[in-house]
Formats: sequence, structure tokens, C-alpha cells
Amino acid sequence: MKTRVGRNLGFPPPVLWGKVRVGGTLTYGFTLIEVLVVLIIISIVTSVAMLSISHNQNQRAKLLASALTESLTLAEEQAILQQATLGLVIMPNSFQFVHYHEKSQGAVTDWQPLEARVFKKQPIPSGVGIRLEIAGKTITLAKPSSNTKPEIIISSGGELTPFIMWIGSAGHAASYKIVGEANGHVEQSAVMP
Repeated sequence: MKTRVGRNLGFPPPVLWGKVRVGGTLTYGFTLIEVLVVLIIISIVTSVAMLSISHNQNQRAKLLASALTESLTLAEEQAILQQATLGLVIMPNSFQFVHYHEKSQGAVTDWQPLEARVFKKQPIPSGVGIRLEIAGKTITLAKPSSNTKPEIIISSGGELTPFIMWIGSAGHAASYKIVGEANGHVEQSAVMP
């Protein structure tokens, strides 16, 4: 009787699905090697997808930081040109520019949304968080309502409320920082971990 090394040990090879001939019978299943190869491929694809999602959220945070910086600079110019007092309202899921409006009935004042498209309500991308600090204190972001007062005020002379805004993936350390100074200078920078 001839025996082949590793072939005739009395045990069938490990099989889950597929066709394997053991002795004279045909067995269906996948070999253990085939299953391991598939698991390795799935783990590689999952790793690439997770890295892609992380990079995508960081990219969204970067785009939001750039958009806010540019919008604040544009709002300063608008306040100077129109000789108006403007404000920035930041809510957990959006931000919007408003202007100071004195009602005709006397000293009652009100903040109204700006009509220009560039200053209208803009969404904050999902998965991106904002933390606002004014005078060293973290400010609780406003809940959406019709009579929301702005956290950052821009005067008709171009000055604004000094602030630091931290932007990054929600629940993680901030990736970007926007610093607004009293003289109206607004600067965005990446935060080094």
C-alpha cells in the first residue's frame, strides 16, 4: 500500500464549502486556506475604508475652518461697507450671520438673518464639531430659535469679539483653530497633535 506524505493520515482535510475528494467520496466545502485568504482580504478592505473615513472627516473639518475664516473676513468687510453691526450665530449643526436691527417702536432691538446668499444659514458637516472660547471660557452653542443672539459680534469699524474656535472630528481633539482678534484680524491654522 502506497502512502503519500500528509495525504493519508486518516483525517479529511478541513473543508467548509466546495468540492474536495477524500478517498473515494466527494466532499463539499471551502478549505481552511481559502477561508483565511478571504478573511485577510476583508480585513485589508476594512482598514482602508476606516482610514478613508478618518481622512474624509479631517477634510470636512478643514473645509469648514476655511469657510468660516473666509465668511468672517467677508462679514467684516460687509459691516464696514454698510456701516452696520453684524454677528455670527453658531449652532450645533449650522452657523449663520445676522445683522443688528433696531425696531421702530423705540429702544427694542433685534438680530435679523442677513439676506445675502453667502451669509445665509450654512450646515456644519456631520461628524465635525466646533468648540468656541471667548475670554478663556467655553461657550455653549445656541439652540436654533428665531431670537438667537450672536456669539461673535462684528462692529461697523471692522472690530470683532475676540475668540478662539476649535474645529475637528466630533468627539476627538481639534484639528484646526481659528483665532479672531479684537482688531478684526482672523487667522486659521492647523493644530499639531
